[in-house]
Amino acid sequence: MDGGIIGNNPATYSYLLQSKVKQLDKPIRVLSLGTGVGPAPSKNADDINRMVWTTLSGEFTIDADAYVHDRILAGMMALQKENSGDTDGINYIRM
Repeated sequence: MDGGIIGNNPATYSYLLQSKVKQLDKPIRVLSLGTGVGPAPSKNADDINRMVWTTLSGEFTIDADAYVHDRILAGMMALQKENSGDTDGINYIRM
């Protein structure tokens, strides 16, 4: 599934779709292979001028969807792990 069609992290939609289609006996694992969007960068507000803000706002607009879906899926996977009693390692990795 191409992420650009419905969201920039299709793993979230894949997880939601599988949970609606089939109930599994055991917890699932998700490996999300991205295109290089890492964690949201932190910036010092004192170092930001209008030009930097313009550049950052464009980058943020493009990447915000990926950041949000990463956090949503991480939360859903953590909840699944907690509810299932799964103690068998990591269930969500985004690379």
